[in-house]
Amino acid sequence: MKTYGMIALLLVGLTVFGCAQHTHDPRVTLADTVGSDTPGSNIITRPVGQIFSAVIGEGIVIQNVSQRVTPAGFLEVQVQGLNQSHSIRRFDYQVVWLDAGGMVIPTKTSVWQPVSVQPKSPFAIRAISPSPAAVDFRINTRTQPN
Repeated sequence: MKTYGMIALLLVGLTVFGCAQHTHDPRVTLADTVGSDTPGSNIITRPVGQIFSAVIGEGIVIQNVSQRVTPAGFLEVQVQGLNQSHSIRRFDYQVVWLDAGGMVIPTKTSVWQPVSVQPKSPFAIRAISPSPAAVDFRINTRTQPN
């Protein structure tokens, strides 16, 4: 009985630690099916990771929001985030531009834009105002309609 326990422990150890992913340039992202298995993407441990991810509510996290004024006087915005979950996250975003008085600047470019972020991957959203009168912005998100 001890022999079976030791063999099972050895197999679990090889599965978890023997398939670790090597460090590489962060500018290159390999999909789960392209690179070597990791404990999170291994065929045996992946369902457990996905269930855990769903239970604790992992998802999109915004890490940084930056803005600047272009030489032409237009407001430029960049939002950087991360998909922390083990599944692709799809959502829409809409940028609403505001003037100095806080009023919405009417524009045909304030439409819902789709985004699809790979699991455990960073993303960036960039937008430039349609008018030099824009001094502030709002970004709205929603779940993509089916």
